[in-house]
Amino acid sequence: MDYITFKINAMRTFILTIFVVTGFFTKAQTPIMETVGIPTSSVPVNSYTGWSNTNTNIVSYSGSAEVQNQQPCTIPVSSAGGNILLTNTVGTFFSVTYTITVPPLASVGIDFAMRNYDASSPNEMVLMMSTTNGMTWVNLAYQPFAGNIFLNGDWNYMTSGSVIGFPNSSTPATITFRFQQASSAKQFRLDDINLRITVPLSINLTSFSSNTSSNDVTLNWTANSTNPANSFILERSTNAMNFSAINTQTAKGSGTYNYNYTDAISVANSKVFYRLQMKDVSGKITYSNILAVNTGKKKSGLIESLYPSPARKSTTVALKATANGIASIEIFDAVGSKVKTQTYSIVQGLNSILIDVSMLKAGTYILKASTKELTQSVNLVVVR
Repeated sequence: MDYITFKINAMRTFILTIFVVTGFFTKAQTPIMETVGIPTSSVPVNSYTGWSNTNTNIVSYSGSAEVQNQQPCTIPVSSAGGNILLTNTVGTFFSVTYTITVPPLASVGIDFAMRNYDASSPNEMVLMMSTTNGMTWVNLAYQPFAGNIFLNGDWNYMTSGSVIGFPNSSTPATITFRFQQASSAKQFRLDDINLRITVPLSINLTSFSSNTSSNDVTLNWTANSTNPANSFILERSTNAMNFSAINTQTAKGSGTYNYNYTDAISVANSKVFYRLQMKDVSGKITYSNILAVNTGKKKSGLIESLYPSPARKSTTVALKATANGIASIEIFDAVGSKVKTQTYSIVQGLNSILIDVSMLKAGTYILKASTKELTQSVNLVVVR
């Protein structure tokens, strides 16, 4: 197959995009492609000499299939030269063997163009893999790519499930993929076979959860890190859109560890949103899912009202006290920093307390009122 440069780059970009998006915090290495050239006639795989390989990895081929230039693949980013023909003789096969060094924790799979795929009879061609030089074989499931490239009714671009647990070693090892005919009903053609190696990023978040108590929210997470220079930045939001950092922790070491942080802010009858920003030593940033935490308490009866809110210069909080005593008013900004605190003498019953907010910047705050008997928090919005 003659590979036109821009077509190769387009194919590689396509494959890398697919696996970076769906790779579960993983990144894909550059695919290793088979290149056949354009045979002038049908030639047995074992006797064909037109194979070429520009990769540093060692690739070899074997089988009872034929190399042909009939029915070229019509996928736009693929070559239009030769392809492999599996005749409708049961047992006909084509094997491609890669001698490679697999990075630690990597998964391995294979992608290929296939003519005559039939979703109703997906086992007419069997895909197998061996890491023992053909001594043992494991069957692999395969299916069209999501949003399948399916242009002229008979060519599909296929992908196998990732193979987990391939030997990790500093010395090259061999992995063989075998495409074998299992039915006499159809003939199959193969083109543009690509080895896919997916390498985990250096941070892998395995859990992220929260617990609430009377006044606090505790965030817990478990992550695997391969570098102690990686970091976790805990962020909080009141609207699930605009997040601010409230805590940063570096990885405890290489391996899987548990982490936690207690956020002392409580918002009555409301929700607070949390997410983790994970930054690895290379600067790569990924985010966790967003946790919505209901931090509101049951109404205590302490704060009867807060008016006005939004406030410009001042606001009045009405407190319903159960006894004479002292009330503490604290105001916290969006990242949990205390920006104002004051105490007031109160009497049993309803108390009106005027609070000066003229020195506060515009934004959303948390006003927390406390007496010896009760504590309650509400949102306070300041505008300018």
